[in-house]
Amino acid sequence: MREDFRNVIQTEFRQFEELFASMMQSDNPLLGEVLDYVHSKRGKQLRPVMVLLSAGICRGITTKTIETATALELMHTASLIHDDVLDEADERRGRPSVNAKWQSDTAIILGDYILARTMAVGMASAQYDIISYIGSAMATLCEGEV
Repeated sequence: MREDFRNVIQTEFRQFEELFASMMQSDNPLLGEVLDYVHSKRGKQLRPVMVLLSAGICRGITTKTIETATALELMHTASLIHDDVLDEADERRGRPSVNAKWQSDTAIILGDYILARTMAVGMASAQYDIISYIGSAMATLCEGEV
């Protein structure tokens, strides 16, 4: 059924994937390697699908919608990496977690880097309300972990 939904937003989802991929890159060799590793095994990506479908139903999908979906998925990705460090998880999506493969200090820096990229997407799109919501969500995630 998920594929049926994606068919409706196929073009826009491709745009999301392109922007997300561009945010998951770095000129730093080690950081680039770890980002490639994380990006090569993604989850269901329900969050961006829901953002795109919701916008399509309401007012239509715009560039800002694509940027919002990207920021949300980046934040989610960073939270998973940080969560694996806290839980000392050895696996994520059927293979070694970032902290198991590269140690927790690299995983923490990677998660922070992805969070910085999250904010960069929001700032570049001038969606300050989205940045505020994402910041609040990140704070709530931290409170929940503590």
